[in-house]
Amino acid sequence: MVLVVARDAPDPIPDAQKAARRLEALGVPRDRILARAWSSCTVVEARAVRVLARAHGLGDLTILTHPYHRPRAARIFGEVLAEARVVAVEPPLLAPRELPPELRCVSDELRCSMPHGTDLLRERLVEALLFALHAADPRGRVERWLAARLRPGA
Repeated sequence: MVLVVARDAPDPIPDAQKAARRLEALGVPRDRILARAWSSCTVVEARAVRVLARAHGLGDLTILTHPYHRPRAARIFGEVLAEARVVAVEPPLLAPRELPPELRCVSDELRCSMPHGTDLLRERLVEALLFALHAADPRGRVERWLAARLRPGA
């Protein structure tokens, strides 16, 4: 299992660390959890997941992401790690009655991470821009350059 999580909120505890703790509490062995504290660029993350998957002998990978990010993530992961599936975590799936009992405790956390209103509009615009940039620059040079300026320290 690989957790790659962007940390956009100013929280001292990275989201990946929170998710890893929750998975441990649900019984996932610690040695099966790899957590990255920061995500700066989807192209870089797809390459990191490829390296980690090969190094740890992981075969069946599912990448979970927000619905607005799924098309671009699917395209990039398809180019970098074709065997990975990219799945959007749709809000109806987060209803506690739809989740298995052992995952109901994370429903509120997942729901809270979904952008709404103007945040969602901003994210969709950013995704459209990055999707177009990726079409022109599949190696991700522009995305990496932007990420270094927009998310310093990532």
